[in-house]
Amino acid sequence: MGGNRISLALGGEYRREDFSDIRAPFAGLNPAGSGLDPTRSDIVSASSVPDTFANREAISGYAEALFPLVGRNFKLPLVQSFELSAAVRSEHYSDFGNTVSPKFGLSWQPAEWIMVRASRSQGFRPPSLPALYRGSFIGTTLNSQDTYRSAVTQLLTDQGLNRINRVAGNPNLQPEKSTGVSTGVVIDVPGVRGLSLTVDYYEIRHKDIMGSSGTVNDDRDALVAATQAALAAGQAINAIDLGSGTARYPGDGSVVRLPVTQEDRNFFAAYNATRAPSAQRAAVGAIDYLRTTYFNKSEQFVNGFDFGLNYRVRPLALGRFTVETNWTKLNAFYTYTASGAARTELRETNLPATSGASPLWRGNVQLNWRRDQWSAGLGLFYTGNFTLAGVTTSRATYESLGRPSSIRPVFTNGSTVYRTVHRDTQTYNTFLSYRLGKTDARSWLRDTSVRVGVNNLFNTEPPLSDDNNTYETALYNTLAKGRSYSLTLTKKF
Repeated sequence: MGGNRISLALGGEYRREDFSDIRAPFAGLNPAGSGLDPTRSDIVSASSVPDTFANREAISGYAEALFPLVGRNFKLPLVQSFELSAAVRSEHYSDFGNTVSPKFGLSWQPAEWIMVRASRSQGFRPPSLPALYRGSFIGTTLNSQDTYRSAVTQLLTDQGLNRINRVAGNPNLQPEKSTGVSTGVVIDVPGVRGLSLTVDYYEIRHKDIMGSSGTVNDDRDALVAATQAALAAGQAINAIDLGSGTARYPGDGSVVRLPVTQEDRNFFAAYNATRAPSAQRAAVGAIDYLRTTYFNKSEQFVNGFDFGLNYRVRPLALGRFTVETNWTKLNAFYTYTASGAARTELRETNLPATSGASPLWRGNVQLNWRRDQWSAGLGLFYTGNFTLAGVTTSRATYESLGRPSSIRPVFTNGSTVYRTVHRDTQTYNTFLSYRLGKTDARSWLRDTSVRVGVNNLFNTEPPLSDDNNTYETALYNTLAKGRSYSLTLTKKF
């Protein structure tokens, strides 16, 4: 193409996946004819799961092409090079049918020292066989309170109660799909040999995100959000229908409710009559059973910026040095568990209203050295502060401790929760490597590399906050800590 070479790659794949989960008699389920309940295990109740078998086949074909429209043999003003790329992957799954995932990209070099790049792609990920077909069993969840209804009805059945819990795969689980966009610039800094800078923007939008079931509290938060959305749309509180007991129920997938009865309506009408609209709750039926399974969330979105710097120092008597640093700033990260549900923030912002469990900043700085057959490196790794979604407390505890900075109120899923803060951390990794060349005397050692590494060099322990209190100390062991060592031998044949 104008003297420039077009590149094309083609490939194909056939794959078969098999899944089996086989339990011994009495450890899985009581065998037929034993005189015991064949749907339960009377020996090991924790694993009373029926044997499960599943398989799938996948056939795929893929292609990628690079078109250098402008390049070494054909140039234009302000266009040193201009390349288009296109890729596509087509797959057929025996349990999902067909899918096509394309990707398009371009790179433009207006001058030798700068390049602009961009891409757009689509992705596809099928659920695993266990998530789809794992055998179901019925267990019991102890002391489960219906946190949405209990304050309304005061009924014993809505307070702490042992509830039926059905655990199973979800054969209706759908694949995840995504669309990604990125654009950026690469600069070889003029006048500074060996120094290059990169800045890239990215965003990824996921549909039908696969996740595990939530909790009764997640169900409460989703119902509160749905109630407030209906009130904001002008519906009267007693006329709101949240679809309890139907497929359009907006609550969490872990909770299955009964249809609303007249008694339920009376309880909720009396409760709402004495409360402001912001505290009112639309009527729903009692919990029928809890369900532990996988389900598809509605949507997830993430975007941010990547920054990079690489400096290759000119060779010195001591050897060659390279300094590299890469940083990621998370601009937005949120999800919706269901259509119409409240937005759940996943990014840390240092603000109580939108604080999340993913740090705003991550980064590293790496110094590498090489001389002859020796090489070494020292790296700094930084993670910004964030809140621990799985380590929460109550408002009463937060207030009794004097509102410490180690706990942060987080508004998510339509309500406020109180999470523990994990402060920003810095750790150091280092390595030393020696490579035996082809001229070494012992032939069996030639082209062998020995590398010794230390992660978390100074044995830095993960902090929780600046406050030293009993609540924080009790949570300390939930976080990983400690130095680790590695020894790697690599032989090239």
